[in-house]
Amino acid sequence: MADPNELKTFQDLYEELSKPAQQTPEYAEFLQKLNSVNTKMSAMYTPDHYNRIPLVTEADKEELLNLHEELGVAAEKALKNPGGMENATLDTLKKLNGLNNAYRNAMRNYIPSEKKALHTIHEEMRTPVIDTRDTQLKAQIGGTVSKRQPLTFLDPKGNTISGVFIPEKRETGLEDIVAAVNKASQTAKTKNGKRVFLNMMDHFKDLHAEEEDKSLYRDVELMVRMAVPGSNPPKFTPESVASYIDHYFDGELRGGSVQNEIGAQTISDLTEALNSNYHRATINLGDAKIEPGSRIDTRNAAMSSVAELLGVPNVIARSKPMQIIDANGNKVNGTFMTEAEGMDPGNLPPEAEKIGVSAGSGTDGKAFKDIADLQVLDYICGNIDRHANNFFMKFNKKGKLEHIQGIDNDCSCGERIPEKGEGFNRLVGLKDLRVMSESMYNKIKDLTPAQLRFSLRGYGLSEKELNAACTRMKQIQAMAKRDIKYYADKEKKPKAGRLLIVPDNQFKKMRLEDMASYKTFNYRGQPVRMESNLFAMVKGNLTEFKDMYRRQEAERVAENKARETLKSEIAIGSDNRANPGAIEKNAEQAEKLSKEMDKRTNPWK
Repeated sequence: MADPNELKTFQDLYEELSKPAQQTPEYAEFLQKLNSVNTKMSAMYTPDHYNRIPLVTEADKEELLNLHEELGVAAEKALKNPGGMENATLDTLKKLNGLNNAYRNAMRNYIPSEKKALHTIHEEMRTPVIDTRDTQLKAQIGGTVSKRQPLTFLDPKGNTISGVFIPEKRETGLEDIVAAVNKASQTAKTKNGKRVFLNMMDHFKDLHAEEEDKSLYRDVELMVRMAVPGSNPPKFTPESVASYIDHYFDGELRGGSVQNEIGAQTISDLTEALNSNYHRATINLGDAKIEPGSRIDTRNAAMSSVAELLGVPNVIARSKPMQIIDANGNKVNGTFMTEAEGMDPGNLPPEAEKIGVSAGSGTDGKAFKDIADLQVLDYICGNIDRHANNFFMKFNKKGKLEHIQGIDNDCSCGERIPEKGEGFNRLVGLKDLRVMSESMYNKIKDLTPAQLRFSLRGYGLSEKELNAACTRMKQIQAMAKRDIKYYADKEKKPKAGRLLIVPDNQFKKMRLEDMASYKTFNYRGQPVRMESNLFAMVKGNLTEFKDMYRRQEAERVAENKARETLKSEIAIGSDNRANPGAIEKNAEQAEKLSKEMDKRTNPWK
């Protein structure tokens, strides 16, 4: 049993954490200068009535340099005279001062004749260049980079860094579906069939106006009505698509059938487009409220920046914007995500067969703190896609859970602002958080919108998205401060709708099942039995690891057999490279193999 002297009572914790932040005059001046810098930055980030982003002129450069200089001086004064400021506040101050120095150096190096927007200058500042032809690269990349690739290189200090490079990716899901519809219409059998097919996409909302809430759903989400009934995630087949068209457009087909007027090829092309793009477009456009055309990959890096600011950089795989020069000399912009630690639930190793739900009991509590911190980070950043395969799980030699690390954080930092404590998609709602670490509370309780905005610049986010992040931060701050008082004289047990602040060293006393939360209805009001926070997802993974591994192993065996069969069918690599055109032919065969395997193994197809 723990020494009673080392345990804080709830009354003691309440009195300690509810004290107003100690602010020295120097720190107050720093916050005022930070607001001035943010005001200027916001003005330079905001498009005018013609949707034009202002370019940084000589006068703008001079003004920004002066503002950065004043902010730097104020930060140094505050650091030299900390007074009674908490360590968490001082740590945040140091990080923001370092970031201000980076902004200032970028502005010093800017030449106004280059005519760049401020957001471009900031994005370039955050983007190191890695030449893959250089001898410092540990694993060479061949050819032109067009998809995720493993990358290992030496940093300036000589450390080996391994991870994945993700080429620049923008939200084009709806655009891709519309383009596919236009292309597919060219194969329609009749002119009337083509007209009906094209008009169908324009009339989705009108057709369902009485059934759906227009303020919540976008056109792309209504396409789910074309899916196989009951499929989850939605799966589209030529039969389900044809059935939908036949049901809603029968009157417009002038007595003909879908097959006779539109044709099987057109329906097949639309089906493929829906399976390839529907899910991504629904999550990014409808759920996260990320604007079409916005950059997606750098949102990983934006979340890393906030994790750094909150003092939990390792709770997600670290990411940063990066430009690489490939083997052909092409410059490719993208994002680098470091290699995550632990087991990947989506690709489990044989050791997973030995993992069970008992791995979540008798731990040192550090993994529980990770989960609690990740939930807060996800909420502030509006990450709506933290499903059970989007975090790695690390176990110690005794098979006990010791670390959780989030990955693939690109469905974040949109404009979605949850209401009434509810979550959205996989975003854990305030009423389901259940617990927060004391160190995280100390970090966020006095964090200002200006500080958060300052850390999120340079990642391609709009002002609306920055405002939404600040609103989500205020929501979680308000709940935490409210519940500190609620729990001052209550039993130390998590409760639905409340947020229990747990001293970092006391997570080892918590039970996984007490912190887990479940819901019985999804956000569309449909009945479900579903995990509603990360603790429940972790418990679910631990319970299912053995069966998950066996299913994955069976799928791997089947995939390998299919690959070997395809290799013989396509005869990949059968041409001697010395023969003219053989290299191109082999590359073409490899691409064909990749596409065919994707069709056979992609769950969306």
